[in-house]
Amino acid sequence: MILGADTSTSNTSIALLTDDGISEINFYGNKPNSNLLFSYFDYLMTTAQISINDIECLAIGKGPGSFTGLRISFAAFKTLSQCNDIPIALVDPFDAMLIPYRNLSGTIAVLQTARKGHAFSSFYTDSKRAGDVSYLNDKEIKSVLNKSKAPIYILGSYAAEYLEFDPESVILSEKKGPLASEIVKIGYEKFKNNDTVNFEEAEPFYLRPSYAELSLNEDKG
Repeated sequence: MILGADTSTSNTSIALLTDDGISEINFYGNKPNSNLLFSYFDYLMTTAQISINDIECLAIGKGPGSFTGLRISFAAFKTLSQCNDIPIALVDPFDAMLIPYRNLSGTIAVLQTARKGHAFSSFYTDSKRAGDVSYLNDKEIKSVLNKSKAPIYILGSYAAEYLEFDPESVILSEKKGPLASEIVKIGYEKFKNNDTVNFEEAEPFYLRPSYAELSLNEDKG
């Protein structure tokens, strides 16, 4: 049984995978807090008539994304992992968002809103990752797509903003972020393949420094 969450975007998503299927809770707009996460964890487990002792693995969207969201979810999962000796599967949220579209040929750009006209960007050719996740602006995204295999599809919360810049692109979905129901599917595969870490090794992937860190560096300079 896998308990999973993603809080890397404005969508907080929590899911539980059991032998009976996947149950999921999503809420939008409000920043997550640890008390709320633990409350929903308890609700999903109580509804499924299981306890934390039945959870075999914790699956978490590792980022990049919201600094605050990632810190909160990692703190919660690391606490559960340490107190209950449960391994953690670190899941790439971009791979999770791709799950419904794995059979498409061509190029899929998964674009998640960052800040200041940029997007966390991941590109896939025939469902295979083409390079690392990047922090790009509109022109940089289009530069990559101009060299990519057609047809080209756009997926993610930045899709509509990018479409204004490049109206020829085709939007697959503008959903706000990764769903935990997809996170736990990948988490389950990682657990089966023993691709997990302990609470001490579990760290979020930020990609870029926070604005607080950038300001601190500027002050030091």
